[in-house]
Amino acid sequence: MSRKMRKNLACKTGICLDVGCRDRKQPNFVGIDSKIHPGVDVIHNLGKLPYPFDSESCLTIKAAHVVEHIKPWLVFEWFDEMWRLLLPDGQLAVSAPYPGSRGFYNDPTHCSFITEATWQHLDPDFPLYKLYEPKPWKIEYSIWRPDGNIEAILRKRMV
Repeated sequence: MSRKMRKNLACKTGICLDVGCRDRKQPNFVGIDSKIHPGVDVIHNLGKLPYPFDSESCLTIKAAHVVEHIKPWLVFEWFDEMWRLLLPDGQLAVSAPYPGSRGFYNDPTHCSFITEATWQHLDPDFPLYKLYEPKPWKIEYSIWRPDGNIEAILRKRMV
């Protein structure tokens, strides 16, 4: 087997991080939340950056129903923080209630609106990226229902 093939087959090591896991942490993930719940490994204010992990320490990050709680003026900084934590080519799975949905309005702590255009602000393949130029992501998957949730898988692009 060639050196190049061995390099491509090498296993990456790192953390699978479940941000805002509450009491529903995914198996084999490290859970971080702002409150004590069963399974939470790290207690940290999720709106306070940086998170207590080394740069490029995560293989993948799951952030279910977290970003809508981040103050609007910090949303791009939060995505930049997720980018910092991920290994090159790592993935972020993110979900939130769609703005205007019952799920969004049911919780008075929801303060940031996440729509399909939000992802376009993060991906250099779209004109909206030029408005803020955060750390670059590739939109790999996105789905939403105006009466439900929005979900995306974003891949870290190297600068």
